Amino acid sequence: MVPEKKEELLAAGLSSEAADGIIKITEEAEAKGARMGPPKNGFDFLGRLGTLLTDLETFIKTKSKQDQEAYKKVMEKKKAEWEAAAKK
Repeated sequence: MVPEKKEELLAAGLSSEAADGIIKITEEAEAKGARMGPPKNGFDFLGRLGTLLTDLETFIKTKSKQDQEAYKKVMEKKKAEWEAAAKK
């Protein structure tokens, strides 16, 4: 869903600290999702995704401008991949 591989994040220009934080946030969201069980419907899924993305945005705002720019590029790439997959 979101970039999780540290190598991918580092290659995009994120610092190791920022990459570790992003990975931690996504792992925590996955663990919470596992405890909650599958989303009840599309709205539940979108709510969970929205919370994750908000948490990531809040975190990245505490990092350097370079990390913020690299994160933005990673997320733009992911968005394009999601849109392409949705068209299939």
